[in-house]
Amino acid sequence: MMAAKRLVINGDDLGLLPGIDRGLARAAGEGIVSSLSLLANGPAFAGGVEFCHSNTDIGIGAHLALVEGRALTTWDDGGMGRGQQNLLPVDYRQFIRDYTLRRINLQRVTAELRAQLERILGAGIRPGHLDGHQHLHLFPPLAPVFAGLGREYGIPALRLPRLNGPGDGICAGWKGRLLRLGARHSAGAYGDFFTRPDALLGTGCSGRLTLDAFRRLVKAFTDGPAETAELMCHPGEGSATTLRASLQEAGYRSPWDFHWATELDLLCSGEARRFVESLGVDIVTYRDLDGVRDSGGAGQ
Repeated sequence: MMAAKRLVINGDDLGLLPGIDRGLARAAGEGIVSSLSLLANGPAFAGGVEFCHSNTDIGIGAHLALVEGRALTTWDDGGMGRGQQNLLPVDYRQFIRDYTLRRINLQRVTAELRAQLERILGAGIRPGHLDGHQHLHLFPPLAPVFAGLGREYGIPALRLPRLNGPGDGICAGWKGRLLRLGARHSAGAYGDFFTRPDALLGTGCSGRLTLDAFRRLVKAFTDGPAETAELMCHPGEGSATTLRASLQEAGYRSPWDFHWATELDLLCSGEARRFVESLGVDIVTYRDLDGVRDSGGAGQ
C-alpha cells in the first residue's frame, strides 16, 4: 500500500496585524491550516508569540523579511530617504535594484536577519522551518546568508521545492519563471542540510486563493510526481480596506491586493477539508516531513 501524500498548509504573516493574527488563529483552530510563519518585525509580533505559546501543536516557521515594514536593526538605505524611518525596501523589486546598485550589502542583510531570528528565539519560539517574505530567500546572492543562519540556529526545514519544473507546483508566467530560476540557483547554497517539500503550491494566487484554485492545486499535486508539498496561504479577519489602511499606517507601502477574508472562509470551509480527505492526502506540519529533526513550536 502506497503511503499517503503529505501536505503542509502554511499561513504566512503571523505577527503582521491583529486582524491577520485572528484570521490565522481561526484558520488553524477551525480550519485546515497546519503551520504558520512568524514575522519578527511585524507590528503585532507580541500577539503572534502569544498564539504560538498557546498552540504548540501548530508548526511555526520564521518568516524573515528584508522588504516592507521597519527593520529591527539600523537600516541605512544608501541615501534613498527611507533611513530616518528605518523602512525596508518596499518590495522585492526595489530590494534587488538597491542591491544591484550596491545600496545594500550582505553584512547589513546578515545583521537584520540575525536580529529577527534572535527576536523569535528570545520569545521562546524555536522555528521548525524557514522562509523569506516575498521569497527573497530564493534570491541567489542571499541564499548563502539564509542558509548559514539556518544551519547556525538549527532550523531544520526550508520553503524550497525539491522539484524544479513539472510537478513543482510553482505558477506559470513570468513570476513562475523567476521563482524557478531563483530556486535552481539557490539550491546549491542550501545543500542537503534542510528538509524541503517536493512542491510549493499557491505562488500564483498569493492572497487570492479561491476554492476552485485550491481544488486545482491540490488535485495537480496528487496527480503529479511530488510526494510532499507546501500550500502557502494568507487568511485574515476583517475587510480588505481596513487591513490595507492599517498596513499603510504601519509603514507597509506595497498595494497588498489580498483578499484575506475570502481565504479565511475557504480554509475554514467543510468543502476544502472534504476535498483533501477525498484525495487521501494527509495534512501535516514541517515536523512530519522526512528527515526533520525534533524542532519547531514554542518552548521546545
